[in-house]
Amino acid sequence: MATLMLNLMWLPGLSLAALALILLLASFPLWVALAYFCYAASSLLRAWLGLAALALPSLLLNAFAYVR
Repeated sequence: MATLMLNLMWLPGLSLAALALILLLASFPLWVALAYFCYAASSLLRAWLGLAALALPSLLLNAFAYVR
């Protein structure tokens, strides 16, 4: 979830206060959705693979935006 929130920080044209508000409003529903997914997964491995599948593109996007 942290990497998803960092992706929002790269949005152009918004002030820091607006970005902080968006992050605060978006973080709780995303956290609930991720927790629900993990508890609903059929196994621990499936939960970890699902989170990794979500985190990997987000991490790559953050790395690309940071290097750029």
